Amino acid sequence: MKNIKFRRPHYNRDESFSHFSYWGKISFNNDFSEGSFASPTFNSKCTYKEDEQFTGLKDCKDIDIYEGDIVNSEFNGKGFVKWNNDNSTFEIYVEDNADDDQYFFVKGYGEIIGNIHQNPKLIKP
Repeated sequence: MKNIKFRRPHYNRDESFSHFSYWGKISFNNDFSEGSFASPTFNSKCTYKEDEQFTGLKDCKDIDIYEGDIVNSEFNGKGFVKWNNDNSTFEIYVEDNADDDQYFFVKGYGEIIGNIHQNPKLIKP
């Protein structure tokens, strides 16, 4: 069974990024027992952005890839991961210099270099 995981970006009241909390159906040693579901956390001192789902893939350093991660790939260049409803898949969104936006399938061969919350200057989402 696949891990169904999410991360929730938390922001301070001044709109600066605070931290992520992780939740979902998480396997502990491949044991999906009743107690392995973690609920999202709430903090009255923070505001929240939309939850981001784990893609089920890892980058070249074996790090989980989530929506909102910025990935650098020798094949596609630098882009951020997002869900594409038209293709029903997670893809790397690359904003090039042309008028057309580009989507490339996430293959797990790139490297996570940041995310759109902590490193917004790396790329424009």
